[in-house]
Amino acid sequence: MGEPQHVVVLGGGLGGLAAAYYLNQTFGDAVNVTIVEADGQFGGWCRTKPQVGDTWFEMGPRSFRGANGEETLKLVHQVGLDNALLFADKKMARARFVFLQGKLVKLGPFAALRRIGLWNILCEPFVRQRRHTEDNDESVFAFAERRFGTGLATLLSALLTGIYAGDANQLSVQSVLPLLADLENKYGSVVLGAFGFLFKMIGGGLWAAVKRLWVRPPPLSAAEAFAKKMKRQSAVFTFKAGMGQLPQQLAESVQGQKLLTCSVKFLEVPGPASENHPVTVHVQSASSHVSSNLRADHVISTLPSWALAEVLQASHLCSAAEGKKPEDVLLECASVLNSVPFSSVAVVSLALRATQCPWPAHQQGFGYLIPPSEGQAILGCLMESLTFPAAQPDGITRVTAMIGKEQ
Repeated sequence: MGEPQHVVVLGGGLGGLAAAYYLNQTFGDAVNVTIVEADGQFGGWCRTKPQVGDTWFEMGPRSFRGANGEETLKLVHQVGLDNALLFADKKMARARFVFLQGKLVKLGPFAALRRIGLWNILCEPFVRQRRHTEDNDESVFAFAERRFGTGLATLLSALLTGIYAGDANQLSVQSVLPLLADLENKYGSVVLGAFGFLFKMIGGGLWAAVKRLWVRPPPLSAAEAFAKKMKRQSAVFTFKAGMGQLPQQLAESVQGQKLLTCSVKFLEVPGPASENHPVTVHVQSASSHVSSNLRADHVISTLPSWALAEVLQASHLCSAAEGKKPEDVLLECASVLNSVPFSSVAVVSLALRATQCPWPAHQQGFGYLIPPSEGQAILGCLMESLTFPAAQPDGITRVTAMIGKEQ
């Protein structure tokens, strides 16, 4: 058996920690892992700040969803946080609002139908088809407006603002809502395609039920069984000590060298002329200002695109493909990374006496989002004390406002 491979992971946020953890689980002793994190603690923006009175403020994400978070739930089980999960209040988690024309509108199928209008739905199959390809993309707003009118486009704009903090006029429909683009490509209509898709699902569901009568499904792992069970119990989760509990536990579970307050300065990359040579990662401690080198067989970056661009601009490539200058290759990569747009979001958390912040019963729920067309300064508001009442002391109302824009 050969020497273990050395993998250096740049960044100790959730992405970096998860990458290191799965390297441990997949390769065991065949891989040595080193995590390089510039901050004084792991977790990136997934961090919880305790407050007086048995409450806390989240510095980043507030919760995670079970619907498309099955891998996260598996990870929760694998690192031993089963009993630390906190379930959202089901009624409040389902009650979501959009701020439209100066008032809160509760989301739901009937609200969406009212915004679209029956006439627009009936006319949608007759809208001229547009083929969606890699070279022929369309924004979410333009797609929704073209096929259903401004009402749906405005509603989607609010929803995507809450998810991506991005502009629906800039977000790609093929990237963000690929199912809608596929329905138009295959059926020429979203409405007709939705009916076709529904009939297929019904037929597939009946066939799956029949198959289960004589075909035993493969056994689930403990983590898979846990994830499926949790998804049936709640749609939204956090932890009893806040979201920061996940990266803390994950960092403790990772086997390998973990460097805090240590930033990567530049890389020395061998290039195609010397494929088997290791990469040299030059790092510097923020506390002692001492520089050191890490020799790596593989490097995984979980840094933001702009931060990785800075590293590449200072790095050295020893060789490049024929006709290319090594220094130009790295600069081209950095230029591409710098061109990646991103959204910057700030959160303002408030903990108020419940008597100072009464919330009308008919407007209580998970929170509300605001489309850019409303011209408001915030993206939305989360009613955290209603969503996770078990995490709040009596008499406290906790609210978070989101502020941000695309960069």
